[in-house]
Amino acid sequence: PPLATAFTDPSTSTGWLSPDGFVTGSWIDEASAYDGSTATRAELSVAANTWSVDLELTSSQAAYCDSVRFYVNNSEAREMSVAVDVYYDNVWTNIFSGAVTLSTWETKTLSSTKWVSKVRIRTYVAGFAETHYVFEVQLNRVAITLSYSGSMVSFNDVVYKAYGNILAKQNSAGTAFTVVKAFDQTITALLAPINNTMLIYLGDSAAYWYMSTAEAFTESTATV
Repeated sequence: PPLATAFTDPSTSTGWLSPDGFVTGSWIDEASAYDGSTATRAELSVAANTWSVDLELTSSQAAYCDSVRFYVNNSEAREMSVAVDVYYDNVWTNIFSGAVTLSTWETKTLSSTKWVSKVRIRTYVAGFAETHYVFEVQLNRVAITLSYSGSMVSFNDVVYKAYGNILAKQNSAGTAFTVVKAFDQTITALLAPINNTMLIYLGDSAAYWYMSTAEAFTESTATV
């Protein structure tokens, strides 16, 4: 795309997005909680009056997200509470904790739209030991348009560009740019290569970041 054009979130459509990974823990069949089917489920046996451990799901492509929905139940269909946290701006934030309706989609809204890369869910049943079920968890992706901020670099044979706080890269076909990472501050400069890394500057008062050729990110301990 021409350098002056705006960048649009690369999803083929807006709407509900399933995570595509999980952090290994105590739940059984974690991948069933994001396979797009309410006929399959992740499950965990939980003692009475005890919150379950987290079921943590990840998205390889951060979603510009305004809400989360989930579909849960338990082995005896007893009254159930759920807590939901989302990960953005490098911290976990709780968006809901309370009783829910079983075997139906429950939607919970963020306080504002954020770039979300992970979601975690906990479940609770008072008075009874039960097997807890999480059938599905999804993020609602909304459209975003950002202007090209004037910083571009070729690194590891890939073109990277900054759009506000978004680092994007050109796809292999050379037809569009897709999100690599959303930062807390506006990207002010990209610099590469330096010792096989790309440097991402976020202004004079913020720590800068390194990105490896594998697109792994490390925050520096110093500002510019």
